[in-house]
Amino acid sequence: MTGEVLTVRGATRRYGGRMAVEDADLTLTPGRITALLGPSGCGKSTLLRQIAGLEPVDAGSIHLGDRLLSEPGRQVAPQDRGIGLLFQDYALFPHLSVLDNVTFGLRHLPRERRRKRALAELDRVHLADRAAAWPHQLSGGEQQRVALARALAREPGVILLDEPFSGLDRHLRGEVRDHLLTVLRTQGAAVLVVTHDAEDALMMADDLALMDGGRILQTGTPEACYRAPVSAVAAELLGEIQVLEATVVDGVAETAFGPVQAHGVPEGLASVLVRSDQLTPAAEGVEARVTGVRFLGAEHQVSVARGAARARFRATGSPPTVGEVITVRLTVGREAVLAAKR
Repeated sequence: MTGEVLTVRGATRRYGGRMAVEDADLTLTPGRITALLGPSGCGKSTLLRQIAGLEPVDAGSIHLGDRLLSEPGRQVAPQDRGIGLLFQDYALFPHLSVLDNVTFGLRHLPRERRRKRALAELDRVHLADRAAAWPHQLSGGEQQRVALARALAREPGVILLDEPFSGLDRHLRGEVRDHLLTVLRTQGAAVLVVTHDAEDALMMADDLALMDGGRILQTGTPEACYRAPVSAVAAELLGEIQVLEATVVDGVAETAFGPVQAHGVPEGLASVLVRSDQLTPAAEGVEARVTGVRFLGAEHQVSVARGAARARFRATGSPPTVGEVITVRLTVGREAVLAAKR
């Protein structure tokens, strides 16, 4: 592995008149996992393919350390980049055994070294005993682990994973994700995981990049992006969000459900971004009328109203009843207050 930082600066990709990726900046650091999170069709897989060398850049550049990988009119071939790629459908060769799938990218090595390297990688993903099997004989999780072993066998400095859990049943995702995370962390490479699933992104990432409409909206730690989103769109990528109208006066944003500190936010109209755990029943707060209760299994979603304003929260235990007046408290920080665009 090279141990070098991969940098994307101003990467852009157009298809005719449609902008798929626009002016994207991204940094992948050795030993850290970055999750690129966004809805389907937002451009995240196109950006991954640009990093892999499968798509050109129409503007901007991609470097691995000091080595230029891509710029307009020039790009290093995918096989010469030192980058491992795990495709969304795993892309195993159906006519090759598990062992031969893993040795496929090691043809530059003598035959016996290829075999030893491949078996070592299969052992690392706990599939050495399936080396003679065919891809169709494996479960979805096992196929993914073979594809990962193949990607790791060349000891790449950068590893790219495109929606690695999309083909797995929900009950398998956690187990496979935990195993994958353990293997990736021992590798020490710079890792990019492309996903549309907020839970996967939050569980895996050291660093997070939020993308929508071809643009990267925000980068930072998962907690920073969750607690201090730059916009309602960015906030919603990480889970349910509600927007309360507010007016900022003397460093306080007044909402229908209570005040929020807003030091540094310009006076005037603003929005307060609230997650479902930030509005709660309390002994002190403001009174609100319950307008709806929905059963969600371990908890209930409770909808409340104050005049024309609406909000909701999650409640455990016995929920209030529709029509009941309860006291609720809003507990969000200044980072959740966004001044209205002028």
